[in-house]
Formats: sequence, C-alpha cells, structure tokens
Amino acid sequence: MTPRDDRPSLGIVVVAGIGVLAVLGFVAAVALGGHTVERPGDRVAVVAGSGPAGATVLAARCLDERVTRITVSPVPSTGAPASGVSAPSWEIRSVKGSIERSYVLGGSPPDGFTTVTPFDGATGRVEVAVTFDRFEDGSTLDARTVDLAHLPAASSERLSSAAPAPCGGRTNLGFTNVLFALGALVVVLTYVGIIRKRWAR
Repeated sequence: MTPRDDRPSLGIVVVAGIGVLAVLGFVAAVALGGHTVERPGDRVAVVAGSGPAGATVLAARCLDERVTRITVSPVPSTGAPASGVSAPSWEIRSVKGSIERSYVLGGSPPDGFTTVTPFDGATGRVEVAVTFDRFEDGSTLDARTVDLAHLPAASSERLSSAAPAPCGGRTNLGFTNVLFALGALVVVLTYVGIIRKRWAR
C-alpha cells in the first residue's frame, strides 16, 4: 500500500510565503511608524503678531504635555547659542503649565504664568526656548533662533499647524512592539515548518 503524500503543495507554500511577507510588513510599519524624527527647533515657531515685540511664539506641544516656561534671549554676535550666555530679554514660567500653543511675546501671559523677566524691547536675532512638561517623562526643551525684524505672517494655516505636535518620537509602543514581534516570530516558524515538510524526504 502506497503511503499517502501529505506534504503541502507548491501553491500552498507560495501563498503562505506571501502571507508571511504581509505580516512582516505590517509589524515593521507598526514598529517604525510610531516614531517621528524630531530636529532641534521643530516644535517652536515665531510669527508676526501683536504685542510689544510684534511677535507670537508658537509652541507645538503634545496632547498630554503642558508648556511651563518660555524664554527669549538675544543671540551673541558670535552666533553661539543664547542659552546660558545672555540674560533673558523675556521669560515667563508656570508651575502647572498651560495647554495654550500661542503666546504673545512681551504681552500678558496666560493664566497660571508668572512674568519672571518683563520684555526689554529686544530686537534682531533672538533664541526662543520653550520647555514642555509631560508628567511621566519629565521636561523637554526645544529652541529656535529667529530674527524679530523678519518674521513670517501669522496666517491661520500656520497657527493651526502648531496643533499636531511631532510627538511620535516619544510614543511608548514598547510592549505592543514585543507582542507583534512574537506573533511575527510564530508566523515565520510556522512557515519554516511548512517548507521543511514540503521538501522532506
């Protein structure tokens, strides 16, 4: 009696291989898609506006972040970063933080903020630094150097663009990634078993 050949057909091997590639592609998209590369200055912008300086600071905070500090410092003629070099020309702070994304430079700060250094009328190139606070991750700081004499217009599109903050780089997907990786490993091992069974003697 001839033993029954229960090896999977070539068609099954090909279809299963396509399925494995699809699973691996999905896992890679989930693992890498939640991480956005942030460059210094991406989360801070300054546009023309009202107030003593004629400027508005835009702070692109995450949904679960608060803005706790904004400083504006003159940039030295050497071009070195103003932080820690020059005394601030304007500084406001808040203990609880604010969910606002736009701040009038030199104007009255939002509720909860204290003006540490009143605006001194600085002009020219300045460094604008914004401190963002997220309860579980602590504080992060981003800064941008701008020329107060040459600011882009405060269009509605630019103001609204400050809302979707580039926060993907700090999205915590560690546990989810592990689960997807384990699932992908099971799929790959199953496919290896199919291949071995197909070409087994």
